[in-house]
Amino acid sequence: MLIKKVTKNLFVTTLAFLIVVGLAASSVYFLSATTQKNEEYEKTLDEYSGGDTNISFLKSDIEKVEIMKEVLTGWLLAPDQTLELIQYIESISKAAGLNSKITDLNPQKVGSEKEKTHTALELIISLEGTLKETQTFLGIMENIPYQSFIKEMQLQRRGDKNVDLWQVKIQLIVYTKPLPKNNNE
Repeated sequence: MLIKKVTKNLFVTTLAFLIVVGLAASSVYFLSATTQKNEEYEKTLDEYSGGDTNISFLKSDIEKVEIMKEVLTGWLLAPDQTLELIQYIESISKAAGLNSKITDLNPQKVGSEKEKTHTALELIISLEGTLKETQTFLGIMENIPYQSFIKEMQLQRRGDKNVDLWQVKIQLIVYTKPLPKNNNE
């Protein structure tokens, strides 16, 4: 009877042990399976949220490009601003003490030799005054509020060497905003 009791206790203890080990093993299995599923979900979530992040970065980049486009377009002369530009140049020359005259005004296409992709306005400006006045005018012209460049400049002394009188001819190119396209073109 003692053997039966010991056997019975051993059997119950072994059975309890096996149940505990089985529960522990199944818990570890379920935890690892859950962890693996969570990692897959996180990876999928990262891919989707990464896509959202890329979309938000793309939207942000598009907004920045639009802002830069507006800023750069602001540096181009609008067709209705030509008179303002002429008045601006005349006021600068007068402030510098020069006599000025805009002798030519030509719209043109500019760009590479193969492809003329931009529109511009060519101005021929004739000035007369001292060398210092001319330098002052040119210094101010460097900062006109439009995308421009001096294509050619001629500087010639007027009168004798004792008189500081110079005649200047400037070919100024100012980039312009393209005219709206007609549907008939």
